[in-house]
Amino acid sequence: MNWKVMLTGLAFVCPIVYFMAVSFGNDPRALDGDVLLDKPASAFTLNSIEEGYKISFNDYKGSPMVINFWAIWCQPCLAEHPDLLELAERYKPKGVVFLGMLYYEAQEEDEKREELRKTKAFLKTMKYAYPTLDDWTQSTVLNYGVTGVPETFVIDKEGVIVKKFVGPIDKYELSSILDGLL
Repeated sequence: MNWKVMLTGLAFVCPIVYFMAVSFGNDPRALDGDVLLDKPASAFTLNSIEEGYKISFNDYKGSPMVINFWAIWCQPCLAEHPDLLELAERYKPKGVVFLGMLYYEAQEEDEKREELRKTKAFLKTMKYAYPTLDDWTQSTVLNYGVTGVPETFVIDKEGVIVKKFVGPIDKYELSSILDGLL
């Protein structure tokens, strides 16, 4: 056996194995979501799924915002839906803007169209208190660093991200944050 080749291989493989082993102890939900905190939120202009009209982030400058990334196939998203509706109805009169953002699991055009169709049907049958936007290209998903759904961002009146929920929201915590922004 050629010891030089084996030692060279080990010199490359050992650090990789070490970093992989260290990573197994990390919770993937605990990714550094704080990177965007205290930074300006990314602007967007997208179509509303329900009505088809354009909605721009810049139209709501000066208002606190809650942006919820969700999908029809996501059970935790559907479970948090009633809490988001309740909060939207409570805080909209106080000037807080709520927006849903459709997150596509599919990459193929036909599959994405089917997700969109199912989402439209869901929104027609269920009560909705705020628009859901169609992020067909997923550019907004990328700009916000969304790694899965549900993820919810709270943005202050100056357009700065003040909180990111990974997973279903805690409606009491979200309510407390919104009270602090008013």
